Amino acid sequence: MPLEFLVLGPLEVRARGRSVAIGGRRQQTILATLLLRANTTVPTTELVASVWDDPPETARRQVHTAVSLLRRTFTGHGGAGVIRSESGGYRLCVEDHQLDLRRFEALLAEGRRLAGGNAPADAARSLRAALSLWRGTAFAGLDGDAVARAAERLDELRLTALEQCVECELECGIDHGLIAELTGLVAGYPLRERLAAALMLALYRAGRQADALAVYRQVASTLAEELGVDPGAELRHRYEAILRSEPPTEAVAKADDTDAVTVTGGAVRPAQLPAVTRHFVGRTDQLHRLDAALHQDAGSATAATAAIAVISGTAGVGKTTLALHWAHRAAERFPDGQLYVQLRGFGPLGLAAEPAEAIRNLLDALGVAPHRVPTDLDAQAALYRSTLAGRRMLILLDNARDEEQVRPLLPSSPGCAALITSRDPLLGLVAAEGAAPLSLDLMSGDEPRELLARRLGRDRTAREAAAVDDIVARCAGLPLALAIVAARAASYPDASLTALARELRDTGLDGLDDGTVAPGVRQVFSWSYRTLTADAKRLFRLLSVPAGPDISLAAAASLAGTTAAHARQLLGELTRTQLVTQRTPGRYAFHDLLRAFAAELADADDPADDRRAALRRLLDHYLYSAHAAARAVNPHRDRITLPPAPAGLDLARVDTADDALAWFTAEHRVLVAAVEQANRSRLDAHTWQLAWTLTEYLQRLGHRVDRVTTQAVALDAAERLGDVATQARVRRSIALAFQELGRFPDAHRHLRHAMSLYADLGDQVGLASVHNNLAMSLQQQGEHRAAIEHAGLAAHAYESTGHRIGYAHALNLAGWSHAQLGEYEQALAGCRKALAIAEEVGDPHSQAGTLDSIGVAHNGLGDHREAAACFHRALHLCRTAEARNRSFEFALLDHLGDAHRAMGDPDAARLAWQQALDSIEESDLPEAGDVRAKLRAL
Repeated sequence: MPLEFLVLGPLEVRARGRSVAIGGRRQQTILATLLLRANTTVPTTELVASVWDDPPETARRQVHTAVSLLRRTFTGHGGAGVIRSESGGYRLCVEDHQLDLRRFEALLAEGRRLAGGNAPADAARSLRAALSLWRGTAFAGLDGDAVARAAERLDELRLTALEQCVECELECGIDHGLIAELTGLVAGYPLRERLAAALMLALYRAGRQADALAVYRQVASTLAEELGVDPGAELRHRYEAILRSEPPTEAVAKADDTDAVTVTGGAVRPAQLPAVTRHFVGRTDQLHRLDAALHQDAGSATAATAAIAVISGTAGVGKTTLALHWAHRAAERFPDGQLYVQLRGFGPLGLAAEPAEAIRNLLDALGVAPHRVPTDLDAQAALYRSTLAGRRMLILLDNARDEEQVRPLLPSSPGCAALITSRDPLLGLVAAEGAAPLSLDLMSGDEPRELLARRLGRDRTAREAAAVDDIVARCAGLPLALAIVAARAASYPDASLTALARELRDTGLDGLDDGTVAPGVRQVFSWSYRTLTADAKRLFRLLSVPAGPDISLAAAASLAGTTAAHARQLLGELTRTQLVTQRTPGRYAFHDLLRAFAAELADADDPADDRRAALRRLLDHYLYSAHAAARAVNPHRDRITLPPAPAGLDLARVDTADDALAWFTAEHRVLVAAVEQANRSRLDAHTWQLAWTLTEYLQRLGHRVDRVTTQAVALDAAERLGDVATQARVRRSIALAFQELGRFPDAHRHLRHAMSLYADLGDQVGLASVHNNLAMSLQQQGEHRAAIEHAGLAAHAYESTGHRIGYAHALNLAGWSHAQLGEYEQALAGCRKALAIAEEVGDPHSQAGTLDSIGVAHNGLGDHREAAACFHRALHLCRTAEARNRSFEFALLDHLGDAHRAMGDPDAARLAWQQALDSIEESDLPEAGDVRAKLRAL
């Protein structure tokens, strides 16, 4: 039976129905690249590029080795000859039935053909068969550039096929189970209007007209909040038909063969521009000025650098709308793609996107795999500019804070253009970078009336022309205010515009007397606020309390002191009135102006003690959830003791280390902001305890700067508390953060201070921990004799206090340094004792670390087979433990390669070292260069 290759999910090879193990990430990436170009010759240079951004000198040889290993694997399972050598490259030869991607494409083409031939039932069966081949995200677990780009295109193709499938099923009357399926899809993909339209039709056919209309309102709310646009014409027609009880039966948009997504070859061409509103009005002069500023023969050899323009103006004046409208008009000038970044520059709490965050998003969009992104901002910016070099792309940077936030994000390639929106004129960019300034003012003349006419219909506005004039005057020409008023009027097509104008006149648009417009926007927001229940109003006000960029359902429930079920109901009320948006399932946020509006209401309506109590509940939610997650990640880490969790909290569910890491990742920015907010609010115990719970996650994921900043804040809080034990603990933690950054003088300063505090307290375990930390720091600096001294002091203190795992760590540290000094017998004596303790305690990470030290010592004594056995045991422990440590696996494989080389087995050494590099995905670890040098020397 021939081999079967599966890419529509995790990469898998099967022989006789059983999975075949493929080597490290490099082999998997090369295999994936060959499969994407199955039955065609893939040049070796392309295979090299699929693995490395900056290939080493030995890249071609490493590719040949990886292909040889793949051939050996396939031959052992009846697949001899699957990979053939061709001139300058390799060809992977498969029949269509052997590759799930080919089967998917064939079934998809058949389904589209049948759909075009008015055979929806047959089309649906073919499309369902195509979709059944998917086992998850395409190439899940692989993130090489070319593979990641193909995965994105394939997943988009899957969604398009799914949309067409449910439309065909609806067209031929197959409704069974579709409502449940579509409800989940719409929740997961809230901006895909075809899915929403299909769900509306299915609900209507089930006699649930109100629910169908509610779907439209939710989608309209999400589009308005996320993108500032209205639903497309097809979705609006579906809504209007259902409103009239005359729903159409045709699909929203038929896909034809020209809609197919290319899944092989070519560079990523991002098209990130949010949809533009259909009701754009005026701004003719500004559009011409942008044409002149940003055209400059983009991509020509005569252009010296990228063109830049800055649109500035007050909040709600339409900067983003103008920028998007121009960008869509000019998209053809930038055939290599259009990028969009929301920089969050102006918000009430100053939570602007950091340049590093924005660059990471841009690099993601350009197809650069996350593991290849350097940690240094300057290096990230250089990689970003290099990726854009020679391409013609538009970069839209929305809502910028200042010049320093924007500068790292500017392209340098002459073929590119950057369009920036900001409330700040960004004159520094005008002066230094030659940016063209464009100041946007309020709408004037007939533009506001034209906007309302397009949104509400000319017949309706003509019938009540005086009311329209009154509305325009009350909105002061502010596009945001006009848009919100128009949305409300459009939601009630039978309501009188005269009555709406009277309400505006009676309540007033505060603040117009002094020439500002923000109070008018507050008044418009109040119309939606008035429709809320009392509990929803309270939650809306309290949502202004958190400093983070968004909030989970569980955190919102804790903030309000209610149940998750009740919080979900209240958040649903808020999303329906467009006061908050659900950006991803279960996470909620709102616009900066709405946050300011909510904060003003809270200041006026909620006593300060109530708001502080809400903040305490929220911080308790984060603290107790993070504490549980930290224990799940590393149950053997030194713990802090918390009092019992207060009643009424809705805590995160983290049963495994993977659950915990996923929760930390989702809440990362929120948690860092919570630490800083707790510090500002002088909730000192929350500050240092929450910072402490974050350290394990931040260390494992390499967020070193966040670790330093949160621990620095924690130290401020600890000193205010006057708790010496807490100060010592926090100083030790911040020292470890500095140590990871290579700032050893800062690390030692804090460790010495912590040592003094522990000595004053008579805390022997604390002193031992500091000595262990000093030993590790000295080892990093090559000062092994001093490291042995501190490890010995730690071991004595741990042993005297009965701290078993600490004692084992200290013995292992001393043993490692003895081995580095060539004192192998001493190393073995201490490390064997440490291993016995680690096995007794049941700590697999400590066992693996100690086995590594023992293996290094055996290698030094010439007992290379015993050394290799130790490294294999350590690898098994490391790979089977929860929350794997990839950098430690790299070190073990490096040492294993040393042992095999010493035994005279260069092939085994080469395999170990190649696996070591695969385990870290060619990251910028300094040790990776040493391993590459060893491979070159073989």
